[in-house]
Amino acid sequence: MTDDEKFHVRRKDREIPREEAERVLREAEYGTLAMVDPDGNAPYGVPVSFAFCGGAIWIHSANAGRKFRILENGAEAHFSAAQNVRAVFTKYFTSYYESAMAFGRVELVTDAEEKRAALRELCRKYLPEKMDVADEHISHSLARTAIFKLVPASITGKAKR
Repeated sequence: MTDDEKFHVRRKDREIPREEAERVLREAEYGTLAMVDPDGNAPYGVPVSFAFCGGAIWIHSANAGRKFRILENGAEAHFSAAQNVRAVFTKYFTSYYESAMAFGRVELVTDAEEKRAALRELCRKYLPEKMDVADEHISHSLARTAIFKLVPASITGKAKR
């Protein structure tokens, strides 16, 4: 399969520009990270909290578990997020939505300052009213928290409004 086939949006009438797909990645509350577990070559997808900024998707994780084990040495992954999803009945049963997908290599962030910056972005996204205490809590959890960074090779999006 070529890269064009991998990242092709079939419904061109619903394709949104990359800038809009990036907006969806910035605004969506949660996303799903999908990867292949090399033990048994099995697919594995997991809902994650994330922040999209600086052209990367920052994913919070524990320092253990299946997700960590798959990603810790660098792996390709697929990420998807959706927002403004609602079922509607016009002439047919359908759904309105905005969605974005990204594909790329995931790397474990080992630099403490880069981890702090990513954790600040996660705090800003999920609890912006608590930024005054974010750094203190980040310092307490830094050693037991993993951050993964997915730099997208491709970002696509679709919407039905």
